[in-house]
Amino acid sequence: MNRTVLLLSVLLSFGLSAAIAQDAADIKPDYDYVDKALFEKYNTSAAAQFFDNPATFKDKTVRLIARLAAGGQLRATVGFNVRFIAYTKAPIEYFFITIPKDMEVPNVSEFGDTVVITFRCEQGLLDKGNIALSIVRAKR
Repeated sequence: MNRTVLLLSVLLSFGLSAAIAQDAADIKPDYDYVDKALFEKYNTSAAAQFFDNPATFKDKTVRLIARLAAGGQLRATVGFNVRFIAYTKAPIEYFFITIPKDMEVPNVSEFGDTVVITFRCEQGLLDKGNIALSIVRAKR
């Protein structure tokens, strides 16, 4: 009986010390990784202006770094008007891109897969008239 109590006390002390050690560790994930690494290269201040006033980008080519806003695979959306989330300093910037049926796209999904989209803004709107010219996986 004394051995059982002693063994339980030792195991309990190991558990408490592990819990205390976990509380003491301050590991902060780098949520700004994509922003730091790629924001300056693709999402310049001119690209950010696209969301403020898309009409000024009518008939121009725009390049943004983004990810899918809805679930699923990018390859399944070829031929449709697809919603993306742009990586900008703003909280969330949504825009839609029509991906032509004959376009080759990378095999990416919604969660964590970042792409660089080059598109033609034909109507000066965020929700329609943006035709993809190129979609490639962003290099990390």
